[in-house]
Formats: sequence, structure tokens, C-alpha cells
Amino acid sequence: MLLDDLITDRSSVSLDNYISSLISEFAQIGRVTYLIPFWPYPHGIVYRTDIVESPEFQKAYKERFGRNWREPQSIEEYAEVLELADEITPPGIYGAAMQAARIDPIVMEWLDFFIWTS
Repeated sequence: MLLDDLITDRSSVSLDNYISSLISEFAQIGRVTYLIPFWPYPHGIVYRTDIVESPEFQKAYKERFGRNWREPQSIEEYAEVLELADEITPPGIYGAAMQAARIDPIVMEWLDFFIWTS
């Protein structure tokens, strides 16, 4: 029996309860479901609009990258934006944070970046 059959047979289980990209990227291949996320850790980029929308940042970004500000499209762009923000913001303002506990969060964070660059 396929997992999809079990999901269909149980009204209490619905893939609609999950973030759609989590299902399409990690739980299904084609239209076949291979897992139901048990403990998903969806990640996103959070940034300070007061920094990235400031005229100083906008000007420096355009001069450095030859384009208007956009959210990073790769891990390399993410690192470049952090470097630029560090250069133009006052001391004590930081632009990135990660979980780095000795337990599984450090591995999950690293895997997110590894998958993003693969």
C-alpha cells in the first residue's frame, strides 16, 4: 500500500496542513508522497528594512553589484549582502543569526546552506 492511499483513507490527515513547498520539495517525487514531515524546520531570510531600504545601503549596493537591491538569490549573494551591510552599519549592529547548538540545529542549519548551494 502506498502512503498516498493511507492519506486518502484517513480524513484526519491532509497534506494541505503543511507548507506546500515543504511537501513539493521534500515529501513528494512527482505525484507520489514518500513522507509526511514530522518536525519541519522551514527557514526564511529576515532582514532589517531600515538598513536595506536606506539610501546609503541602496547606493552602496548598486555601486557594488550594478543592480538595485533584491533579496539574495544564492548563498554567495547572501554572504555579499552581509559583508556590505557590515561595512555601512554602525558598530554593534549585526546582520545574521543562526542556531549553532551542539545538538542537531547546527547540522540542520549547515544542511540548509549546503542544499542551497548544490
